[in-house]
Amino acid sequence: MQFLFVIAILSFTRSSSVEGCGFYTFPDNIKEKECESGLKFSCADGYEMDIVATCVGGIWHNEPSCVHVKPDEPEPVCVPKMDLVFVIDGSSSIGQNKFYKIVDAIMAAFPSLNIGPSSVHVGGIVFSWKIYGTVDLNGDLVQVDSDFWALDYPDQGGTRTDKGINEAKKCFERDGRYGVQQTMVVITDGESTNRQKTINAAIKAHNYGINMYAVGIGYYVDYAELNEIASSSDNVFLFESAAAFEANLKKVIDAVCSK
Repeated sequence: MQFLFVIAILSFTRSSSVEGCGFYTFPDNIKEKECESGLKFSCADGYEMDIVATCVGGIWHNEPSCVHVKPDEPEPVCVPKMDLVFVIDGSSSIGQNKFYKIVDAIMAAFPSLNIGPSSVHVGGIVFSWKIYGTVDLNGDLVQVDSDFWALDYPDQGGTRTDKGINEAKKCFERDGRYGVQQTMVVITDGESTNRQKTINAAIKAHNYGINMYAVGIGYYVDYAELNEIASSSDNVFLFESAAAFEANLKKVIDAVCSK
């Protein structure tokens, strides 16, 4: 048994031979053809093969056809106005490789965030035992991208999540726009150094009207603490690794953009 596999078609042309089968003509009935040579088919741009012709026992079977290819759906983007700050754990337990995977994943999501002067503004905070880096809320995509690219890994002990949350709240107080949804995404790989201070900082952010998300990466996160940070249990996301976070950040972005 021989099979003629094809990729692509709108009009058919003769090509390489298939031993045992004759010329293939389209669109006539092709179930029985004289054995002489075979054909290779291709599709015009925007079309793809629907059925593949097969040559069995000197007879052509099936009838290939070209079907229109549905264009890929565009990436969903945030449509509401929003001020969004990412709070990123830079403690020593994160490690340099994991830290930069997190930052790179956030930057890769920028196109779907619809960053612009009159739409979404984005900022960022890096914390360890203190605040190590800040990206001010900005609606200039080029500037935001450049500022995130410049963030460095602290490689310092301590997970003062409370300081990260408090600093992000200051970003909203300083640069947040009146009447615009304010959203904070806290990303960490473990429990904070001072749990009560973290909870107190989260309560202040909640009371300020900030929609809080908590993202835990790895196996040592404190799920109860993440629930205290987040505005609701629906706003808590867990990923087993930085690679999983990188591959599935779209789930977080979709949730952020839907509220």
